[in-house]
Amino acid sequence: MGVVSPLGHDLGVFYNNLLQGVSGVTQIEAFDCAQFPTRIAGEIKSFSTDGWVAPKLSKRMDKFMLYMLTAGKKALADGGITEDVMDELNKRKCGVLIGSAMGGMKVFNDAIEALRISYKKMNPFCVPFATTNMGSAMLGMDLGWMGPNYSISTACATSNFCILNAANHIIRAIIPIGLGGFVACRALSQRNDDPTKASRPWDMNRDGFVMGEGAGVLLLEELEHAKKRGANIYAEFLGGSFTCDAYHMTEPRPDGAGVILCIEKALSQSGISKEDVNYVNAHATSTPAGDLKEYQALMHCFVEGERNKIHDWSLTGSSWCSGSHNRNTGNTIRTGWVHPNINLENPDQGVDTSVLVGPKKERLDIKAALSNSFGFGGHNSSIIFAPFNMYACFVSVSKFVCGSTLPGSKCEVHCYSMDGTLSCTIWDGEIFVLQASSNNMNSVHGEGSRWVCLGRFITWDLHSAQVDITAIHFMRSPDLITDNIKCISHDDAELTDITQIE
Repeated sequence: MGVVSPLGHDLGVFYNNLLQGVSGVTQIEAFDCAQFPTRIAGEIKSFSTDGWVAPKLSKRMDKFMLYMLTAGKKALADGGITEDVMDELNKRKCGVLIGSAMGGMKVFNDAIEALRISYKKMNPFCVPFATTNMGSAMLGMDLGWMGPNYSISTACATSNFCILNAANHIIRAIIPIGLGGFVACRALSQRNDDPTKASRPWDMNRDGFVMGEGAGVLLLEELEHAKKRGANIYAEFLGGSFTCDAYHMTEPRPDGAGVILCIEKALSQSGISKEDVNYVNAHATSTPAGDLKEYQALMHCFVEGERNKIHDWSLTGSSWCSGSHNRNTGNTIRTGWVHPNINLENPDQGVDTSVLVGPKKERLDIKAALSNSFGFGGHNSSIIFAPFNMYACFVSVSKFVCGSTLPGSKCEVHCYSMDGTLSCTIWDGEIFVLQASSNNMNSVHGEGSRWVCLGRFITWDLHSAQVDITAIHFMRSPDLITDNIKCISHDDAELTDITQIE
């Protein structure tokens, strides 16, 4: 993970400031804003690109690109992508997908001011450097990564949209590794005399959100690819979803239907139940309508009818900016420390503070974490992460003979439980990995279970083949393992010992 923010440019400093309840909102110093009703922002006071961006580019580029390049390279460094590792990567299958809400506003504004004098005064790079996609493009050029490279702009939901699309590229086996994130800018509280109190989710005296600058980038990687190179894994991406309110440019739907649908789809796509989620990093950006509608949607999805479980569920507001939500969530999962909800002094009517993290950091053993980001235009996005701490049981069949195997043909082994069937398909001459699950399987082995079949050819000719087959049942908890798994083969396979996957 890599970050550039008002709370710090080092990942440890950034996270510790969050845990200590540091605001990061200050009086604006970059320009004279005395005439504006809002004079506060999450402004980066000092920033250097030394060691991260070439000096020539650093002088030309807009800040949003400099933040993106720096955070992106920091994410690579944190992920252990050294020069030696970089040399071994297939760069044709490495991608960059980092978005920005608005792109290079300063370089564009400077170009307009120059045009008032003469077109000759304009920066020749003003158009490309103002477009939102150019940050991803420049990072891709710098790294030599030739895989999918584009930008998404969905206002404050941009970060989650980028991460979801990057993850889908990896899941579809288009790329094994990619960068996803967001460069953030947003508005507008007028608490100018007390800036550190400006952002106050769910508080009765909230008056809007706060503009800020910075960048946050996640390095996403296919699991086996990451394990093979010994990567430092913060968390596992389980899945997510995005929906549209189809209602209003800036206001959320009164019934919360778009947000509810988004969360429910994220749970379904991730293969876990709502009981597995015990931490929510809410969008909650201190807007009068948005905070309450999101809270009500979360109550609808997780708490209604289960008041006895309310204290096992922790909810935090915006962790500075949309792009930093997922950087913070990854650290929270790994360390177990949840940052506080600062400035929540007078909770809004109907808000149950027992589900909210208090004014101090709290310890939490996270089973699964939901991160929400919503943007103007009714863009909703939800992502679910979990600790990388899986359990598995193995059903193995050695040297199973599959007859009449020709190039391009297949043989099957059926591994079944009492209420579900998994088909393992072994393709000719290749190691083939297939994920399969059904509602019936989950009903026996618990929500969040996943089945994976691994097969390897030992020998094959025009008539038969010998294969090694392993059916692996991945679970969130060893308590879900049953002894009802059998495998149809020439000899019965038995359930082996429980193994924890590191």
